[in-house]
Amino acid sequence: MTNYLIRRALQGILTLFLMLTAAFFLVQLIMPGDYVSQFSMFLTGPEREALREQLGLNLPLHVRYIQWLGRTLTLDFGMSLSGQPVGSLIVNSASISVLVFATGLLVSYSLGRWLGTLTAWRGRTFSTDVTTFGVVAFYAFFPPALAFILDAIFARSLGLFPANSELFLLRFAEDFQVGPGVYLPRMMLGLLGISALVLVGSEVLRRRTRRRVPGVVQVTLIFGLWAASWFAMGFGAQGLRLLWWMAIPIAAFIMLSLGEIMVISRTSMADTIHEQYVETAKAKGLPDRIVRSKHAARNAQLPVLSKLVVSLPYLLAGLIIIEYSLNLPGMGTALFGAVSVQDYPIVQGFLLVIGVVTLLARLLLDVMYALLDPRIRFANS
Repeated sequence: MTNYLIRRALQGILTLFLMLTAAFFLVQLIMPGDYVSQFSMFLTGPEREALREQLGLNLPLHVRYIQWLGRTLTLDFGMSLSGQPVGSLIVNSASISVLVFATGLLVSYSLGRWLGTLTAWRGRTFSTDVTTFGVVAFYAFFPPALAFILDAIFARSLGLFPANSELFLLRFAEDFQVGPGVYLPRMMLGLLGISALVLVGSEVLRRRTRRRVPGVVQVTLIFGLWAASWFAMGFGAQGLRLLWWMAIPIAAFIMLSLGEIMVISRTSMADTIHEQYVETAKAKGLPDRIVRSKHAARNAQLPVLSKLVVSLPYLLAGLIIIEYSLNLPGMGTALFGAVSVQDYPIVQGFLLVIGVVTLLARLLLDVMYALLDPRIRFANS
């Protein structure tokens, strides 16, 4: 299994390098003009040339690529063309995006798998058909339309959540004397660390005691420990306020990703319940709950994880669109803003972050896949 994971990691790093290299050249070759051309109406010819020289835009493209690659390898993202540190901008924006993405994916995967398993086990009934139709209807929504509808109903009409991000951030800074950038990175790292701890601990417990921790319990533990960690570190009120601010983007992301996970879970479970080992377990007189959870549902997870690995870039793209639609200052808003003014260092930095997040998520799913399927462990040992 170790050799398998090392090979997958090296393949992912190579793919990430090729993707970033292609993106570097394509972004600068396809888009007309450059950052300085955005201000051409305000600058004279000599001033434009001086600004290009100051920003390094007069250098050949391959020289700029080598300089960018050297800085990236040392985790130095440099300065944006507008004078902002790219690293701090990435940390603040990526913290919001990763929080929304990780929170939404944990909930949608657990809920979608549970609903898919339950509806497949019960068969075609009115309630299962209505559930499937409702979930798939949300999945088919155009992401900005769903985000606008949720925002219009729950934020602007009912006033349950903040309707204006800029006003929320201003009030947050007034109430706590600091901006959310102080807490968001710690919240992001806490969620990722606690998630890994609970998932690994659940797997160790299953192997030693043969008792499986239900997915709902795992997700409850993750969010419970995550919230408790805020109070332990002294920013419980700030953490709850920020999570309340991100509730609508999280809900929109859950709705968009839930349908695919549930449908694949239902289809996989419907195929699995007719396997011989499931029929044997039923013949032994085991309770339906045991047969469903320990015998059928475990093997039915494999196609779900496979599809989730393939769908990660599309899920991230949907998240970026949702953020931009709701004016949430995550990667989506920052990326669209940088593209509109051709601020290449910011675009390249965010493409790197998106690639690394996708790579790490795929490695995590590969680990889960290998743990669930012994054939991968033995074939690659």
